[in-house]
Amino acid sequence: MSTQNPSTDAQPTDKPSVPHWTHDYTVVPLDGDCWEIIDLVTDARAASYEDGRTTDVLLTGDKDDGTADKHVTGVAGEVATAMALGLPVLEALDLSVSPDGDAGVDLELRRGVEERAIDIKAYGGAPVGDPPRLLVEESKAESGPADAYVLAQTWDSEWAVIHGWTTREELLAEGWREGPPTWQQENWTMTASMLRPINELAAWADGVGWQW
Repeated sequence: MSTQNPSTDAQPTDKPSVPHWTHDYTVVPLDGDCWEIIDLVTDARAASYEDGRTTDVLLTGDKDDGTADKHVTGVAGEVATAMALGLPVLEALDLSVSPDGDAGVDLELRRGVEERAIDIKAYGGAPVGDPPRLLVEESKAESGPADAYVLAQTWDSEWAVIHGWTTREELLAEGWREGPPTWQQENWTMTASMLRPINELAAWADGVGWQW
């Protein structure tokens, strides 16, 4: 188990809640086994950046001392999303090493004979104050490979929050663009309250009983 995370496993009675959040979010437990996976995948991804096998740096345009922390946040968000969807974590995670990172796809769900590409946006921070917003880089939202986006929130805890998800079409139709000086680049954004509950994502991927 990770030395940077709690040493006891989460119990159902410990499940946190944020009374002032009004959207339909899902709290996911991350036990010791989850954190072992997170640590292993984080170390492998960080190493691929450090030795030059991957050059596209996540979240920032430059390498910095916080790169490993950014990987932890991202991997924990991916693990939490897989668990929220009832998927085997090791099967769901992208364990490949690419020169350009994940290219905007973290998870693929089957819809009939097709695969639906999911980009998981993870925010690192304790669940206090207003929930984070979904942010997708403008170019990736408008021409990237993802069919849908998930907004997750993680911190050094035995819990993570899945705020919800949206399709790319909904993001472009109902979201709005924001850029500098608020952000380093132009992004498409939506508030957490605009997102669909995560339990609807599997139905959308299956195409069973799904209605727009």
